[in-house]
Amino acid sequence: MISIHLRGPNGMERREGLAALALAAAGPERTSVVWIDLIAPDETELKDTEAFIGSELMTPKDAAEIESSSRFYEDANEIQLNAHFLQNAEKSWRPEPVTFVLHGDVLVTRRTGALRSFTELERRRKNSSVTWGAHETFAALFDLRIDLDADIVEQMGREITQLNRDVNLNKAVGKELLLRIDEKLDEAMLLRANIVDKQRTLAAVLKSERFPHAYRSNIRTLLRDIASLLEHIAFGFERLEFLQNTALGLLNIEQNKVIKIFTVATVVFMPPTLVASIYGMNFEHMPELAPTWGYPFALALMLLSSGFTLHIFKRKGWL
Repeated sequence: MISIHLRGPNGMERREGLAALALAAAGPERTSVVWIDLIAPDETELKDTEAFIGSELMTPKDAAEIESSSRFYEDANEIQLNAHFLQNAEKSWRPEPVTFVLHGDVLVTRRTGALRSFTELERRRKNSSVTWGAHETFAALFDLRIDLDADIVEQMGREITQLNRDVNLNKAVGKELLLRIDEKLDEAMLLRANIVDKQRTLAAVLKSERFPHAYRSNIRTLLRDIASLLEHIAFGFERLEFLQNTALGLLNIEQNKVIKIFTVATVVFMPPTLVASIYGMNFEHMPELAPTWGYPFALALMLLSSGFTLHIFKRKGWL
């Protein structure tokens, strides 16, 4: 799918399809094209877009790599860069690679699916008569994405607070709670890696000689917002590690209580076992075996030995 955004008399206009691109390329509207948005483009859409800007776009394989040469490229005519925007996935998030090309006054974006920041930008443009250039559109897309990332960070903070309450109330401290904490740790690491990726990309744009000075203040503002988000994520990560250690400590305490019960039971029954073992011997001369009081005497000795052991445990504060 391909959509073309042009400057019009009443603001920005949006057109779809290869016919719109061909019409803009062949007519006087060529200089009015601001943004070409490619969503899972086919070979024809890709080739026609490359012909329009006069250069090749990075491949999806390049967009998925982490080398600096694959993340950012510039020459005398254009800037090409790749960034990852988080997309909703089952019970988590997944990074969606997006390619940006700033070729003169035209922005080209390539993605594989719908993204909230793109949808929100188009919604705002429909309600505005202001015409935006390619560089303003580029900065606006990152601004909206960073706002969405901030919402994710805030939601994560609320979930960490709930986890903290569950741990403090000793509520269901066990495997399920530890798995919940581990999931949040994974999400925090993914979110941090995604935001650091944007930080590196925008820092490279700020250093580029091709990026106009008039829009550099917008990029600096975005970098400050990113730095603030990274501080919040780092704090959340520390909280999660603390909660994980606390939960593990509580589990160890519960396990130690169980072991303590078995240990006490073992020690308490050791003296009676010794007495029973002695009187279970088959020696001929054992004075207590013959009298009628021998059996009650053995039972009393067992009870007294157990009671004495319990008394020692209580006196030492072990019970």
